[in-house]
Amino acid sequence: MGVILDYAKLRLEDISRELDRFFEKPLDYFLEKQTLRKALLLEWLDNVRPVIGTRYEHWIQEVKG
Repeated sequence: MGVILDYAKLRLEDISRELDRFFEKPLDYFLEKQTLRKALLLEWLDNVRPVIGTRYEHWIQEVKG
């Protein structure tokens, strides 16, 4: 039983450190931990958003009035 408790304590300490890192700099934490999400975000910002913006720019102006 002692081994299981030691493991649980170590895991709780790891989680506590991860939470501290997250609350200090949440955006940096996600960018570091979730590289696929970062790549998709950069792809969106570089390629998709400009195309959508230019395609619907006039329509958005008409809707805004």
